[in-house]
Amino acid sequence: MFVHSCYRHGHILGGDGWTCSFVVGNNTIGEAISDWYFDRNSFQMIDTQNDVPRNCDISTLSLPEFDRKCL
Repeated sequence: MFVHSCYRHGHILGGDGWTCSFVVGNNTIGEAISDWYFDRNSFQMIDTQNDVPRNCDISTLSLPEFDRKCL
C-alpha cells in the first residue's frame, strides 16, 4: 500500500509518476509497487506528517511541499 496526500490520482499512468514521485517511508511509488509485486517487501506506510490540503484542486499543485518530495 502506498498512500500519500493527493497530488493527482493518475500519477502511475504517466511516466513522470514513476521517475518523479512522492516519498513515503523513504520509498517512491515505483519502488513500493515493485517491491510488492516481486514479494520483496510488504511495504505499508501512510504519510500522516504531510499537512498539505487533501483536496485535489489546482491550487494544491503549486505548493512547495510537492517539489521537495519529488525525486
